[in-house]
Order: sequence, then structure tokens, then C-alpha cells
Amino acid sequence: MRCAVWFAWCGVCLLGLVGCGSKSGNDAAANAQPAVQDTSSSTLPDSTSASKPEPIVVSPQVQEKVAKLQSPDAVVMSFLSAMRDGDEQTITALLSNKAREATGQHEELAIQPPGSPESTYRVETVELVDNEAGAHVSSIWSEPDGQGGSVEYEVVWVLRRETDGWRIAGMATMIEEGSPPLFLNFENPEEMLALLTAAQQRRVEAEAAAYQAQNPAVDPNAPVQR
Repeated sequence: MRCAVWFAWCGVCLLGLVGCGSKSGNDAAANAQPAVQDTSSSTLPDSTSASKPEPIVVSPQVQEKVAKLQSPDAVVMSFLSAMRDGDEQTITALLSNKAREATGQHEELAIQPPGSPESTYRVETVELVDNEAGAHVSSIWSEPDGQGGSVEYEVVWVLRRETDGWRIAGMATMIEEGSPPLFLNFENPEEMLALLTAAQQRRVEAEAAAYQAQNPAVDPNAPVQR
């Protein structure tokens, strides 16, 4: 299973699941973890068999650019710009050390931003948490819907303050319409993949149930209505 992760890099298509993201920023922020928790007890059964992606080497120029980012909102703005432009190096450099190492072990989470030059984005609010060692940054990503309009996705990014500056460790976004935002911990890929797999399964089941409701099976032994 390869995640089409632009929303876990940042993924408008986390397994094709993010699609109704008009959730309010306050609700999303309330469901984001105040700090990235250690959830290593959660595992995905087949994750150990996944092959490792080729490591992305970050150039000195990109390292220098990233080092100049002094605030959580500047980091998120640069991250979203890199997602729009398909800039793998900048995305990699802006992940927390643990997130970069953890996701680098999983082929399913290889950083492959497709680039979306027609998309726009903005940062909404910044909240410092965990005695200012962490931050929640809400953002809106907008892209054409193919019908002359646009669709928006709201994400609250979870950052931690590291030696090199603010870095992205996870995100909270609404995966399923009508459900609370889901926190995805980039530092724990097994947990993240398990959550996404479960959400995908629920979506498949819901779509199947809706189809059956609209197309009830015909009993071949039922009398013909005249």
C-alpha cells in the first residue's frame, strides 16, 4: 500500500481520504495533541516488510534557507510552498529529526510531493503549547476543483522546537466527513498507517452500504408487479 501522501506530505489525498476538510480551525486545534506523544505501542502488521525508500539528500543551500526560518508560521509557510512546488529537499529538512528518521524507514511514506502550481495556501493561527516547546499552526490549502471553483482543506500542523529550530512532527485534519480531526504523528509511521488504513476501510464500507441502499438487490423469486 503506497500512500498518496500529500497531506501527510501534506496530502490532499491521504489514501484519497482527505476531501471534506472544511472543519473549523478551533475544532481541529482542539483535537491536535499538545505535544507529539510516544505511541510506539501501536503497530501495523505488515509494516516491517516494507522496503526503505531512497534517502533524500538535503543540499547545503536548502539547509541554509531552512536555518533562517525563526518562527512556527514561517516553517509551515515554507513547508506548504515546498508541497506546492514539489520540493522534496525542503520538505525533508522541515521535518523533525524523529519524523525524518521514522518516515525514512517506510516505502509507503516516501516523500513524493506531486507539485500543484495552481494551489494556494495561507496560515491562520499559531498557538504555542507545552511551555513553548511545541506549536500548533492552522493552515488552509485551496486548489481548483476542476469545475471552475475551488476546494479547501484545513490542517493544523504540530511542531516541536528542536536545536535547529521549529520542525514539523505531525498534523491534525478531518479525514472523514462528520468525524473529529484525526491526529497523524509523523514520528510514528506505524500508528499513522494503521489509522489511515482503518479510515480507508470505514470509507469503503460506507460507500458499499450507500450503494446497496440506492441499488437494492432484486429477489428473482419475487412476483412481478403489473
